[in-house]
Amino acid sequence: MSKQNNSVVHAISEGIEQLQEAKNTIIGVKILSACFVLALLICLAGLNGCRQDCSCMGANNYGELDSKLEGCEVASADLDVKMDVRATADEIETKITVTNLGDDDAYGAKLVVLLPINVHVLNLTPSDSRIVSFNQYGGKVVYCLGQMHKQNNTSSNNFNRNISIKTSRLLKKDCNHCEEISAFAYSSSPDQAVQNNYATWKANCAMPDLIVESLAINSNWASGPHTVDVTIKNIGTADAGAFYLYVDAKNNNPEGQIASQAVKEYTGLAAGVSDVFSVNFDLNPFTAPNTVADIVKILGTVDANVTVAELYENNNEMVTNIP
Repeated sequence: MSKQNNSVVHAISEGIEQLQEAKNTIIGVKILSACFVLALLICLAGLNGCRQDCSCMGANNYGELDSKLEGCEVASADLDVKMDVRATADEIETKITVTNLGDDDAYGAKLVVLLPINVHVLNLTPSDSRIVSFNQYGGKVVYCLGQMHKQNNTSSNNFNRNISIKTSRLLKKDCNHCEEISAFAYSSSPDQAVQNNYATWKANCAMPDLIVESLAINSNWASGPHTVDVTIKNIGTADAGAFYLYVDAKNNNPEGQIASQAVKEYTGLAAGVSDVFSVNFDLNPFTAPNTVADIVKILGTVDANVTVAELYENNNEMVTNIP
């Protein structure tokens, strides 16, 4: 028996027991009759929506009432939320289905969807949904679902709703602001199991992040050899695929023109792993009329062709001046 049923039953039982002493008098009988009717009305109100085969009528004491209500549960709605997310490089499409699995209708049902920060809503279906807010904490969209019939109502298919939201993706991703979408359904009716009213999706934040960790120029650069040791590292949480490393020797032209360039192709770099690329510019002659004296800085660029999707795309370069 549910807790709600027990509380109603015990309340009635206590009222009956307290009035037993008065039933031998005419006034007592009248009071008992009136209060018992009131108790039955309370019972019926407390068991509003109870299955038809459950009744508290005809019970004269707690034992009989308990027997009559054995196995009787108060009918209630049971909103269930399911989420299907399809993410591409540019968009996230979220399809949400809300179903009333309960034994009673849900009234005034609503669905609240929380979206990531810094994204744009591209499409909402149905169109009568409304965007409540978009701020630094993300976005909130509310759908008014109205009355949702119980699923076993054979005369109605109005027991579920299908909602679709399409948004842009975050341009810059990091594990402090990873894309997450949450949906929660509720109504003004009692809900049988609230744990299934909620669904969430979170993007995979495991991504590579390539950096140039150091540029070590030969301290005797002027006299040679003209070498540079370039250390790169994948500081991300996922392996990187194929990419190129460019090492440029730049002249003192105001625009910093490239006088020589060394290139190394990588087939990949595991998460947390470093690698050193040693460049000898004596083997990569400076373009005329550049000489050693014209070279003022070295620039290292990892993933120079932007072929790896990274956690951060703005930390792929390092520049240092010739000593």
